[in-house]
Amino acid sequence: MLAAFHLNLTALSSIALLVGLFLVYNAVSVSVLARRQEIGTLRALGVTRGQVQALFLGEAGVFGVLGVALGIPLARVLADVTVSLTSSTVNTLYVAAAAAPPSLTWRDLVLAALIGIPLSLLAAWLPAREAASVPPTAVLRGADRVTARTSRQGRLRWLAIVLLALAAGLSQLPPIGGLPLAGYLASFALVFGAALLMPLLLQVAAGHGRALWFRLFSVGGWLAHAALGGAIGRVAVSVAALAVSLAMMVAITVMVGSFRQTVIDWVGQSLQADLFVGPASRRSGARAPTISRPVEDIVRAHPEVAAVDAFHTVTVPYENSLIYMGAGDFSLQQRYGGLRFKETAAGRDALQWARTRDAVLVSEPFSTRYRTRAGDRITLNTSAGPVSFEVVGVYFDYSSDRGVVMMDNATMTRHFGAQRPTGLTVYLKDGTRAATVRTEMLAQLDGASGVFIFTNRSLREEVLRIFDSTFAITYALQAIAIIVALLGIVGTLMTLVIERRRELGILRAIGASRGQVRAMVVAEAAMLGTISQVAGVALGLLLALILVYVVNLQSFGWTIHLAIPWWSLLQMSALVVVTTLLAGLYPAHRAMQETHAPLEDE
Repeated sequence: MLAAFHLNLTALSSIALLVGLFLVYNAVSVSVLARRQEIGTLRALGVTRGQVQALFLGEAGVFGVLGVALGIPLARVLADVTVSLTSSTVNTLYVAAAAAPPSLTWRDLVLAALIGIPLSLLAAWLPAREAASVPPTAVLRGADRVTARTSRQGRLRWLAIVLLALAAGLSQLPPIGGLPLAGYLASFALVFGAALLMPLLLQVAAGHGRALWFRLFSVGGWLAHAALGGAIGRVAVSVAALAVSLAMMVAITVMVGSFRQTVIDWVGQSLQADLFVGPASRRSGARAPTISRPVEDIVRAHPEVAAVDAFHTVTVPYENSLIYMGAGDFSLQQRYGGLRFKETAAGRDALQWARTRDAVLVSEPFSTRYRTRAGDRITLNTSAGPVSFEVVGVYFDYSSDRGVVMMDNATMTRHFGAQRPTGLTVYLKDGTRAATVRTEMLAQLDGASGVFIFTNRSLREEVLRIFDSTFAITYALQAIAIIVALLGIVGTLMTLVIERRRELGILRAIGASRGQVRAMVVAEAAMLGTISQVAGVALGLLLALILVYVVNLQSFGWTIHLAIPWWSLLQMSALVVVTTLLAGLYPAHRAMQETHAPLEDE
């Protein structure tokens, strides 16, 4: 569980790191663009191509060092917060322990530097190479950037197609060492492939929708749409970075929403009993706590009780791992239902078969991890030695990723001896009186028996609380990626404003009002946000399919039923568009200052 959980968080963090990679690339690219004349002057004075390239790589290295220096103490703060979010899940489901982040060591500092600085240099390598490879005369004319980008369009599209095909192939591969490594590689191939298609999407957007932007922003919207066609090479990386961040947010939202809805459905069908009685010592991590005979007698003797299922659960070794082995009254399961079968060897009679022979049911995580299907046989170590049991059904279960083997109480007694129950599920004659009956039972027990009693409703709430705390960290990672990507949009707009200062001055000189110039920049921000949102939602839904049907299934053995929260995605889309509009306010204010610059060159 820890290995899978660690790998999942590492992969999510890598997506945020990937967004940073895009932004470093974009920052160096716009720096090259904004300093064309400076580069041309240096080249004319005898500076070599290698020296020009080293200049930009050196700047990227400096920013990489600063990023590492700021990131390490910030990481410590985030670690303290995130451990508190995830430790409750580990304490509840696995082991009672006081979780705390380990102390930072020199190894951690060196690792951070070895990741951050080389990635900064890698992201800056292509734009630095592009700046160094263009002749001084072409740089001084300002024509090099468009030509270089146009010449690469065809190759990038073919590379995008190859990456998308690779993602489709990798998503079909089995887990490697029990972990979904191929699924994560498929996700990264999909992200890079989609990012390489971003210039094509921007070209499509530049050719359509002019009337819409005119209606929304008047002349400013028309000017922004017209400028998009000439700025594709400059904004593609920023749009890709924001789209990737949004895709991660959409994918996580769909995955978590689907998982949550699946758990809600499973809880609604599996937890049919009205009351659940368990030993309080379980809450503190005691080993194999059980229900005493007096407690069971008091529960069974209550006049409102219709039936009691005394179940037993214990951790046992199986192959090279640990599993849960459980036993319950399958006759009550037949009467009240509760188990949803993924597959059976006997149709609806799986529970009856399990009662009348040496047969067991296994949970889906067990089936996935040990490649066991209905009709197979498994061997368990009993008090009399190894015994082979027939698997008559595989049922959906989300209580543990270890895997569970369930048998009837009679089968348990026959092979393992009589066992005291570790819990009681209580069915009442009138389920609406569950809270009252719980109060009466606790009064009879007088708090001295060391048990807790959950009503059906309170247990469901507890399950969802644990679930929400488990995935709280993923939302923090999403927020980091979105904030970083929005900063990239602000930086891109600022660069466009600075680069087009003469153009803005001309617009003001021929009669454009301050409001129209401001509307143009804000419209550009809205346009970039909308395009990023469309691309991000499409990419996010594809990533969600990989997370739901590949990563989670291979990590934990759980089948998640896809449920797309359209209302949440609509709210998210509106929020992103509004946020990008706000992100355009400062560049718009800067544009108003640039329009006052004298037009000496004109």
